[in-house]
Amino acid sequence: MILCDGMGTGRPAAVDGNLAAELTARLLKAGFTAELAARLVNVALALKSDEESGATLDLISVDLYTGTARLFKAGAARGSSSTGAGPGPWEM
Repeated sequence: MILCDGMGTGRPAAVDGNLAAELTARLLKAGFTAELAARLVNVALALKSDEESGATLDLISVDLYTGTARLFKAGAARGSSSTGAGPGPWEM
């Protein structure tokens, strides 16, 4: 699952968020790992213009065989989750 949010407001933010999501999806379909795709998208958005812009990227990769999941984040603060044991930070 891919979740992207353009920084700022209006059309420029929407374009950046959409660009990040589309590029991530294409890289994953081409066979890139989720971690490498997240890093490449982060670099590509930083290089795309001289203006302050960009997007946050949250990418979760779920192994349907083992039931394990890996989370990759770019351009955003560390996340947290809540389980039966209580809230805690994600190990990155």
